[in-house]
Amino acid sequence: MEAFGQIIVSLVIGAAGGNFIAAVFKKSDLGYAGNTIIGFIGGFSCDQLLGAPGSLQNVGIIGDIVASAIGGVILTGIVGSLKNLTLKP
Repeated sequence: MEAFGQIIVSLVIGAAGGNFIAAVFKKSDLGYAGNTIIGFIGGFSCDQLLGAPGSLQNVGIIGDIVASAIGGVILTGIVGSLKNLTLKP
């Protein structure tokens, strides 16, 4: 059950990070659903990568929150920037 809670935390915090970066940098905005979905993916991925043995494994829930927020912010920023580069007139 603990692993399920970690997944939920990583998804929610990743989504919040994705929506945060879109609010700060309007050019990275993908719409609410887009920011949330990309934030989910980024938060979960980064939490899993940094939660691997030898990284942030022993930090606990704070490490999960930080990793998920960073992943959501970074992936949403990258995808939003790429969207703007490809859609420029």
